[in-house]
Amino acid sequence: MSELHLFGQRLNSLGPHQTYNSVGYGPTFGGGFDLGTQASLNRGNNNVYSYGAENDYGTQQVSGTIPGQVLILGQIEIFTVTRADTPPPVPEPQTYALLLAGHALVGAATRRRQAG
Repeated sequence: MSELHLFGQRLNSLGPHQTYNSVGYGPTFGGGFDLGTQASLNRGNNNVYSYGAENDYGTQQVSGTIPGQVLILGQIEIFTVTRADTPPPVPEPQTYALLLAGHALVGAATRRRQAG
């Protein structure tokens, strides 16, 4: 079997470690368990699981030592990315009909008040 390389990395050696799921852990970030949190969201791990050479598997990206709980997370921020150039929604015809009916009622009430 020939080896598949991308940006100097052997892809066929990275495949098994690109997804990490565990009941005791919260969200993971990166291609695998590169930056993960515990379910309590107050501690985390950083490991070279989906990037790096085979001999670096499981080492911490920050210090290069063996894996462990090295991150204490004070808070996690969640962002939503939206397109700024999205046009505003176009109102439905029913919206215009309701607006017109409301103006007609206000006009009729004003006309009645002036006549009486």
